[in-house]
Amino acid sequence: MRGPALLPALLLGSLLLPAARAGERDAKAEKAAEKAAEKAFLEAFQVAGPDDRARAKAVETLKDAPDGLKASLLLQKVLPKEDAPAVLTAAVGVLRGLKDESAVKAVAEEARGKGPWSVRGTAIEALGGMEPPAAAEGLVRALKDADARGASNVLFALAERHPPSALEEVKKLLGHLAWQVRLGALEYLARLKDPKTVPVLVDRLEEEEGRLKHEVVEALKSVTGKDYKADAAKWRAFAEGGEEAAAKAGGPSGPEPAGGGRAVATGAAPVEPTYYGQKVYSDKVVFVIDLSLSMNAEMVIDREMLVRETGAVTSGTGAEGAKPPGEGKGDGEIMPIEWWKIRTRVDFAKAQLKYAVSTLKRGQAFDIVWFSDSVKAWQGRLTVAQPVVKIRAAEWIDALKCEAGTNSWGGLTKALNLVGRGTEDENYSRGADTLYFMSDGEPSLGDIKDKEQILDAIDRIHKVRRVKIHVVQIGTSPMPFMRRLAAVTGGDYKFFNAKGPNDK
Repeated sequence: MRGPALLPALLLGSLLLPAARAGERDAKAEKAAEKAAEKAFLEAFQVAGPDDRARAKAVETLKDAPDGLKASLLLQKVLPKEDAPAVLTAAVGVLRGLKDESAVKAVAEEARGKGPWSVRGTAIEALGGMEPPAAAEGLVRALKDADARGASNVLFALAERHPPSALEEVKKLLGHLAWQVRLGALEYLARLKDPKTVPVLVDRLEEEEGRLKHEVVEALKSVTGKDYKADAAKWRAFAEGGEEAAAKAGGPSGPEPAGGGRAVATGAAPVEPTYYGQKVYSDKVVFVIDLSLSMNAEMVIDREMLVRETGAVTSGTGAEGAKPPGEGKGDGEIMPIEWWKIRTRVDFAKAQLKYAVSTLKRGQAFDIVWFSDSVKAWQGRLTVAQPVVKIRAAEWIDALKCEAGTNSWGGLTKALNLVGRGTEDENYSRGADTLYFMSDGEPSLGDIKDKEQILDAIDRIHKVRRVKIHVVQIGTSPMPFMRRLAAVTGGDYKFFNAKGPNDK
């Protein structure tokens, strides 16, 4: 009986053997193809040499490679030795296309690891754009044991797809010591739009100051579709009893005054901190100003345009500096803009900067960086806006002179160094959280003067530091570079038309 019983099994084995051998051949062929593809990529990457853009294009060719191959190549061969912003961005784009679960898990492991930030940070950012559930699960695991820098990046990655399963872990970090971590948690909540989180956000509104307080308000507006500004009493009443309860609570809910809050100083309403009409919410801010020779260009301005565009307090009529009744009355610290003295772009820039500094409240801290061919800071650290400090800053601003070219990159990096050098130093959560960058032209010199490279670099820095850059451009026509510089950090862009006497 044994012989006949084994016959079908032997026949089946004889039939399966060629198929198994064919499978082995296919696997070997696939392995050989992957090896060839890996070799071709590494050779192309090496040939690209020091050209960041060429290396980025080489990375982009991996989009059509098998998931396992592109994950291993990028995580093990490329990223450990790479720091060029364009290449890191390309790597994120490639990794976000992963579908294979084992490849996604490999990226998640790197997000939790202690390797170079070029690997860990890229892995975290890539996971934020992936569809497989393993990506969100990996981010939540990474969040539990991450340092401040890692936690901030994980939170912003989670915010992209805002999985509800991450909510409880995110809420735990709303009181973190590092403001970047709290900001990431707010971003997640703003995108999640869960009405149940309103009470938690109101708690934060009562705790935060400066830029973070403003960000809490923005999150509340996103979640509820309502706008009670920074009135915690109204928000709490809304959370407990809806619109009717909010209407009976807190102060007036009308729109906040634009710019400085009034066209001229009347002694009534307080003058809000503003710079070229942009409200200064941050209590840790650095002003970065262009002092290239082009800033000596003549410009024509009138009081009506100045008030309309910036809402600033003004003084003088142009007739021997006479002041009409009620005009130019500040609170003892406000430095009204003497519009009739403005003859050049640099005159205008100095007047706006002095005015902004003078309107800062005493809880706000600031510094000033100027750039042309050289780059210098006023104090080199944040200084609290006390009255005597404001006066000294104004005197320093008055003494500034224009020089040579436009080292935009130098000005930006000098200011960012006041935030914290690099991405790993002890100042990660210290220093400024907001920059105001003012220029009348595109970069012409410096360590980096290529506009695309500057934008790539600022984008990568922002994804670690989370510093917001607002941009003011003085000139005769808007420049795409200036607008994109603001957009890459979520900042505002303001163009001020500074036509000369011969411009139409």
